[in-house]
Amino acid sequence: MISKSFPDILILRSEDGVKTRTTLTAKTIDEYAFTIPPNYYSNTRGSVCEVELMDFSNIGTIYANNSGFIETNLNHYNLQDTQNQEFFFLCALGSNLRLNPRTPVKVLTQSQPQSIKLRINYGGVALGVSTTHVFALKFTYFNVGETQKDYNDVKTNTLF
Repeated sequence: MISKSFPDILILRSEDGVKTRTTLTAKTIDEYAFTIPPNYYSNTRGSVCEVELMDFSNIGTIYANNSGFIETNLNHYNLQDTQNQEFFFLCALGSNLRLNPRTPVKVLTQSQPQSIKLRINYGGVALGVSTTHVFALKFTYFNVGETQKDYNDVKTNTLF
């Protein structure tokens, strides 16, 4: 079993990021780019961690017909996306863009990112300018040696 350290919790508020909006025929994509100060992270952290979106909330008017999902551009080691884009899926959002309470997606990634992009990809009416979002990301760190050993232990060698 891989031993975990204490996680870092990162709260990102949409008003602190750089916003880009793309409106397509049936959906809207609101993207937020954040710069993370280097001194946020401890220099004792390993280089491998697991990231998950542990919470998400909206402040402002959300219409009942809005639903979608949240994606991020963090690099990822154990995830593939059929569209193979810069962004990957973090969670589904139900009506009124509320976080789905199902088991969160946890993705192995490089630790201590200096920049993070998050985007809300949703259908329905575009949200007003006063609507803000709060993202809570959890970074759980792993021992690099134990992670490599665990990866090698579960890897299946091919016969050819």
